[in-house]
Formats: sequence, C-alpha cells, structure tokens
Amino acid sequence: MSPVFFLFLLFFLIFIFPLTIFTVITCTPFFFFNQLSKDYAMQNLSLNDNIWKTCFFSSTAGSCIHRGLLNVSQPYVVKLNWKGFSYKYGSWGRDYSPSDPEKEIYWVAPLDTAGRYFEYFRIYGSFDDLLLFKPKYERRLTYGEGSGAYDINTNNVVLRKALPSAAVSNRFSYAGVSWQDIDFAVDESGLWVIYSTENSMGNIVISKLNETTLDVLNTWQTRQYKPSVSNAFMLCGILYATRTLSTRKEEIFYMYDTSTGEEGRVSVIMDKKLDTIQSLSYNPTDQRLYVYNDGYLLRYDMTFQP
Repeated sequence: MSPVFFLFLLFFLIFIFPLTIFTVITCTPFFFFNQLSKDYAMQNLSLNDNIWKTCFFSSTAGSCIHRGLLNVSQPYVVKLNWKGFSYKYGSWGRDYSPSDPEKEIYWVAPLDTAGRYFEYFRIYGSFDDLLLFKPKYERRLTYGEGSGAYDINTNNVVLRKALPSAAVSNRFSYAGVSWQDIDFAVDESGLWVIYSTENSMGNIVISKLNETTLDVLNTWQTRQYKPSVSNAFMLCGILYATRTLSTRKEEIFYMYDTSTGEEGRVSVIMDKKLDTIQSLSYNPTDQRLYVYNDGYLLRYDMTFQP
C-alpha cells in the first residue's frame, strides 16, 4: 500500500465515513431544524454538501416533488417600499414565467395611504436593482371598476372578464385589512383566484383560471371563513391560509388540497416585523414567500416535507 493511498484511506475513515453514517442515521430529525441551523451546517460541512441537501429538502424550482409545506425561515427584511413609511398598504413579489423561470423581474406596488386604490407600481430587472432603487420603469394606472388582464409594456388593459358570483365592495375582505375581496395567486400549476361568494356564506372559494383568457376552469368551495383569515397563497395546487397570533407572529394554520378535496389544519409559525401582513405572494422559481408587511418588503425561505 502506497503512503499516499494509506493517508487518503485514513482521512476517509476518520472524517468522511463517520460523518456520512451520522448524517444518514440522523437525517429525519434534521428536518425540524430552522433555516439558521441549515445555513450553519452547509457552511461547516461542505465536504458532505450533497448529503445535507438531501436532509434539508427543497424541491427543484417549479417542481412539486414533496409532500407539502414544512416550515418557513425567519423573515429577511429587504427594504422599505419606494414611496415611504406612510404607504403601509400594498404588495410586492418576484414575477414567475414558466417559459423563462430564471428571469429576474420584481414588482413593487404600494397602494394609496387609505389602502383602497392601486395607482403606481415599479418594475425592477434584478434584485440588486430593487435594493438600489433602480427601477426598469414606473407605470401609472387609471383605476376603475371591474378587473382584467393588464399589459405592463403598453400600459393598457387588454382583457376584461367578470368573476361569476364573486363578492366585492369590501364584503368579505381578509381579517384586519380592507378592500381585499379578490386575491390572485400563482403557483407551479398556473393562475388562481381566491375569493368568496354570497352562496358560500363568506367561506373561501378557489378558482383555477386560464392564463390567456381568464376563463374559470374549475372551482372549489372550502369550509374556511375568509374574513377570519389574514391572507392566503397557493403552492402546488394547495391553498394555505394564515391568521394573526400577535403583533409579531402569524400562523399558517389551514390548507385545502384542490387535487383531493382534502382540507385540514397545519401549524407553521411566521415571524413578522410589524403588525399587519398586507399581502403574501409565493414564487415557484425560488420557492419563497414575498410579504408586504405594513410598508416593509419581507422575504421568507421555505422547506418542504420529503
């Protein structure tokens, strides 16, 4: 046996092999570590990088090869919205394009200070541009009644479509906020709308939409009362709803699976920086949550059940 091979074998037996065995044996409990633990492990155990990536399960971008949401990280405070602290109401996120999922487009849309009208928004070509207040462009909308598809390149509404039986005029808004009767969402499978009707007695209704025509393809009625929910999002065809626990904590507490019709309780705690979550958007490319929290732009990483 050559000295070089002997030294390599000794290194493997002392360092790599025990670490591999330890990781395989203890992989399941590691799913319950928080994001900080994951980051620490990835930095300090880079020799065994692939094994740690297996333990801390994160599915491929745009993929649903998992059994649902497991946990969210601590919030990363990106910045205050570009109009300032007075603009507590609004929304932001990363745009998702199935044809070019890696393309970085971010949008920030503060509402007016009364929280009712959406007039100005900005588009950013990268996350760095967002941080540096370097928008690709800014647009002004002329608002009115109704809804439709809007072309941000031409600044025109190109399609209008009525959502059958949807309750409007602040009838069944989310808890703690006003004028959020209809909530659009995007996940790995396409475009959704979350709302309520008089027939559902205020319970959440989910409809899948055709992305081109905005026609309703399918509809599901849940047993969860929408005004008791602080916000909601879609992930792999599953609706997740949040509720307020305190001024600094939210809980993802409810789920409805559109593929099976199953609904039930979950418990994933989300820390927040200020009192009210004004909007919540999921992006399938990076599998992150984008939250507009009383004027501040927050971002959360997500982990999933293997």
